Parts: sequence; C-alpha cells; structure tokens
Amino acid sequence: MGTRMRSVVGFGIGLFLFTSLAFGQETVPSAPPSAPPSAPSAEAPPPVWKFGLNTRFRFEKAGQYDMTNRKEFSSIRLRPNFTFTGIEKLKVFIEPQYNKIFGQPAYVGSSATANTATETSGNASYTGSLDSVYLRSGYLDLSLSETLNLLVGRQDLSYGDFYILGPSDWGAFGRSFDAIRLRYSDPGFWVDVFQAKVVETQPSSTGFGDDKDFTGVYASILPSEQVKSIDLYALYLSDQQNRVAASTDNTRPWYFGAYGSRLVTAFGDLAWKAEYAKNFGNENSSALTQNSNNDMLDTQVSYQFNPVHRLGLNFFRAGQNWREIYPTTFVPVGRADILGRRNITGGALRWNAQWDERWTTDVDFLAFQRTNKDQTAFQNSGAALGSAAVASQDVGTELDLVAKYMMSKGLALTTAVNVFQVGNYLKAIRPTATPTPFYSYFMIEAKY
Repeated sequence: MGTRMRSVVGFGIGLFLFTSLAFGQETVPSAPPSAPPSAPSAEAPPPVWKFGLNTRFRFEKAGQYDMTNRKEFSSIRLRPNFTFTGIEKLKVFIEPQYNKIFGQPAYVGSSATANTATETSGNASYTGSLDSVYLRSGYLDLSLSETLNLLVGRQDLSYGDFYILGPSDWGAFGRSFDAIRLRYSDPGFWVDVFQAKVVETQPSSTGFGDDKDFTGVYASILPSEQVKSIDLYALYLSDQQNRVAASTDNTRPWYFGAYGSRLVTAFGDLAWKAEYAKNFGNENSSALTQNSNNDMLDTQVSYQFNPVHRLGLNFFRAGQNWREIYPTTFVPVGRADILGRRNITGGALRWNAQWDERWTTDVDFLAFQRTNKDQTAFQNSGAALGSAAVASQDVGTELDLVAKYMMSKGLALTTAVNVFQVGNYLKAIRPTATPTPFYSYFMIEAKY
C-alpha cells in the first residue's frame, strides 16, 4: 500500500511538473516581478472617410455677352466631397454640387406651371426642392497594381493647360464626364486611356446605338527638372445621334478629333511652354469638312525678375477651320470671354506679381486679329460673331486686371475688371455694339 501510494504521489508530481513546463508555469513560487515596461501605444488607424469642401460666391457685372446690353447677378456654388478608403485597393470619391443664381426661377420640367417663375424668398409655396442639386463627380478608383489604376464613373477629364480638354470650371456648373479611364503612372511617365459616354440612347425603346462617344489617350513624359513635361495626345469625338444619309443635311452623323503635343520647360528664372494641335475628321457643317487650316498653336515665354514679378509674352493662332473639343477658354483668350480660338491670331503680355504671402495681382493685355479675313470670328461658344465680308482683320484688344487676397489658408477674395476694346472688324459687323464691353466680378472662394 505504501509502495502504491508512493507511485501515485510520484505520478502526480511528474504530471504537475510536465504541465508546468508545457504551459510555462513556474514550479516554485517567487516574488512578484517588477512591472514590465509599458508597451508603445499602437497608432490609430487612418480614417477611412475624408471630407473636403470647395465653395464660392460670385457677384458679376457684365456687358460683354452681346456687346450691347448690361446685366448683373450673384451666384453661389457648394461642392462638399467625400473619399472612402475602407476597402483595400479601392477608393470611392463622391462630390455632390449645389449651384444657384440668386433669384433665378427654378426650372419645372413638365406641369401646368412649367418654366414659370418660382420665388426663392422663403414664401410658403417654395420648398427649395427644385434647386439644382446633383452629383458632379462620383467614381471608383480601383488599384490594379502599383502602377495601374482603373477609374470608373463621373469624373473630370482635364489635361495640360486645358486648351483642348478642361474642366470649364468658371461657369456655374463646371464640366465632368461619365467615363472609364485606365491610368498607368510611374515617377517618370504616365498615360491615360479613356472612353466617355456623352449621350447614351441604346437603353431606350427607340434607341439603336445613336450615341455620342468621346475617346482619348494622353501621355506625359517627365524628363527632368528643366524639361518638366513632354505630352502627346489624341482625342476623338463621334456623334451618331442623327442617321441621315444626305450629305447636305447638317444634322447627319459626324466625327472629328485632335492630336497634338505640349512642352513645358523651366531653366532657372526663364520658362517656356508651347502646345500644338491639329484636327482630323468631318463635322456636320460645310465650313468644317476640309482637313486644312485646322490647327492651333499656343506658346508663351516668361521670366521671373525677382521674388515678386513675373513677365510673360504669349502668342496664339488657330486656323479658320479649327474645331474646339471641350476646352477652357476663360483665361487663355481673355477673361471677358468674348472670343473663342477659331480663326483668331493674337498675342498677350502677361504680368503676375506676388506682393507678399497674401496679395497677388495679374495684368494681361491681349490683342486679336482674324487669321483669315474671308472667315468670321467666333464666340467662345463656337457661334459666329457675324459676317466675314469685312476688309479689316482687327478684332479688338483686351485689358484684364485681377487682384487676389488670401484672408487665410484656403480662403480667398478676388476682384477683377476686364475691358474689351472693339476693333474695326467688330465695329463693322456690330455697329450698335458698345465700344468697350466689360466684365467685372467679386468672388469669395473657400477650399478645405
């Protein structure tokens, strides 16, 4: 019995020692250990939601639209934006927009009161539901690899100096596209290939693929600090909305595009950039069926004299058959926005001054002539300004004065006066035009 008891006790002690060793327990009690050093606190994970805001208020006093009448109005635009990064390899960007011209009647699509005035002074019959709120941008950015991204949805397509394709953001709405875009990028090179659906008719019961499509490729090489960018691009716009066979019908299907290149350099205080593009294809207008005199050139040399002043000399020219695609014209051909590029040859002297951290001024003087005196000049909308049967090629000159004050980071006040001096050509085709149509504004911009 004693032997059996010793065996049981020995087995129990052995089992205790085995389990103690297996689970790291000490077999002999010891003094409490000193407190371990505090572990470094784990960093909080980055937020999966980011918020931004882009908003502006602008008061405009304008007399340049028809060069005869004057008007003044105020507008506001609010663009909150949200970025979600909570799913690996995916970013979701959402940007709604609210824009309103103060007091402008809300648009009623169809009802007994269609297009009648709706007061916006807060009276009981007004709910605000007819104001313009919509999704300006909303897309998925899918990371396929370290260098390859796929962007799908409503998005900006903006390249270079926006001469060919830009956001046209000066107006109340801005421009965005419903597009699929594949982007490849590395430190010295990037390229975008995109296809945008401008008009889709296939889903409707009467649609047979009579769509409007915009396709393009834009590549940029970034060689060095001095040669900052060498860009090459090709853009193609196809409209099949009207399938009429007769070649004399100006609503027949049409297509055209542009290919071009852009160079940006900076050698110390001296900078030079140039862009050249040429159209190809046909459009639904007899004046534009020829693939000749349809190129565009814009070049500018500037010099930084000291930390305050930069002076630039700009030359631009477009042929009589040049066809715009989706450009931004507000600054390049004058802030008065009277002229488009087509059939215009001109130059500009541009002076920018950064007086201190808050104050900036811009002074631009521009002069315009018709490239071909047998063709009219055109508005920035593409509409003809008037008859071509005028001997003078002098379209006019323009002086733009802009002052900007940064109240704080992200908050700016801007005021400007832009005066256009009517030339002999415009005097002949618009005899009732104001000699000096102008465009002035005051603007508050906030970005976060």
